[in-house]
Amino acid sequence: MNTHAFTAAAAFAALAVSGAAGCSGLLGIGDRSLDPGADAAAPDGSLADAPADGAAPDAGSHEGGAAEGGNPEGSTGDAGPCGDTTSDPHDCGRCGHDCLGGTCDAGVCQPVAIVPGSAGYRPWQLALTDTAVYFTDTVNGQIAVVNKDGTGLQALDSSGFRDNALGVDDAGVFFSDLNDNAIVHCTLTSCGAGPTILAIVPSGGDVMSLALDRGISFVDNMCNLYRLPARQPGTPTALVLSDGGSPCPYAVQSDGTYLYVANDTGEVMRMGLDGGGVRSLSGSQSVPLANGLAVDSQAVYWVQQDPSFSLPGTINVAGLDGSNPHVLAGGQANPEHIATDGTNVYWTATGFGSSGNSGTVEMCAPADCQPVTLASKQPNPSYIAVDAVAVYWTDYAGVNNFPGTVMKVAKP
Repeated sequence: MNTHAFTAAAAFAALAVSGAAGCSGLLGIGDRSLDPGADAAAPDGSLADAPADGAAPDAGSHEGGAAEGGNPEGSTGDAGPCGDTTSDPHDCGRCGHDCLGGTCDAGVCQPVAIVPGSAGYRPWQLALTDTAVYFTDTVNGQIAVVNKDGTGLQALDSSGFRDNALGVDDAGVFFSDLNDNAIVHCTLTSCGAGPTILAIVPSGGDVMSLALDRGISFVDNMCNLYRLPARQPGTPTALVLSDGGSPCPYAVQSDGTYLYVANDTGEVMRMGLDGGGVRSLSGSQSVPLANGLAVDSQAVYWVQQDPSFSLPGTINVAGLDGSNPHVLAGGQANPEHIATDGTNVYWTATGFGSSGNSGTVEMCAPADCQPVTLASKQPNPSYIAVDAVAVYWTDYAGVNNFPGTVMKVAKP
């Protein structure tokens, strides 16, 4: 678990989540089938049966920080029509597979920092557009942006404590302002004289997670869930009022029709945008803290984390109607956040090691989850997002004085 999650606010006791990871645009939601033989979900939105084996296969790690397994399927490692696919970063593992700025080692693309530690940022949450990565900076109190190729790094706003919640789409950047306890907005290129305040948090708490659709839904650190029905200044409506009690919402996601909420009891719930029609999706869970959510057209995925950070966590899935909730990958060492591209699911794990250098980035196909390690030996991987060609994550690196980075690795 990231140590920063315990310092953002007094009530931010368990962890800071967001949906970050936030909105469906951030997570790269798209169509896919959990069953390779099926073209769509059942008409009722149910999820087909899948293996519920709680133990994850040992994916291992690749020396140098990327995926294990040597050359991808179809690559011999010998010089072919495009040269040596074991080391060419433009033809890595197979012809035409570009490492997008990373090196190629034994036919596997290696991670690359698009915001290096030398830049002096401490990235936390992140969100993507077609061309850029936006991220919050927990030390300098900034919202910053960098092109996906690592060029054009700049601070978009430095006028306050920008930390916990972030969402981005074509309409701009939406984030939490911990100075004013507000949801605020900037364009994709400028905050002008300062962000526009859209809503003051009624409880006075800090916003920890937000989700974008035609409105904005958000969770605060007082365990309340609110919704602003339109993206314009207004008064939020309370959907869940826990007042610091339990169940305590930690993260929220939206698919435009329903909200999906993870809470401290390990439960994942679905509700209408007005808070009605609440349904539990997660079934019985052995690890009691639901943290991190991702939604696509077929299913909802979430991280299950041990509140004491002493037991392994799990990566979980259920149909959008709550059908067939089960563990995709067990035995995860402090899993943090999760994303989906509609075909695979991706997550970060900080590891159990005390060195601050045991984190990993993992992926698997939900229909038959055999985790693959995309990056290893990461100091403190946190929030994660994906696009069509790459996986991005922040490495908060709040331990052992490791510098903070935004990382990228080409998809296998």
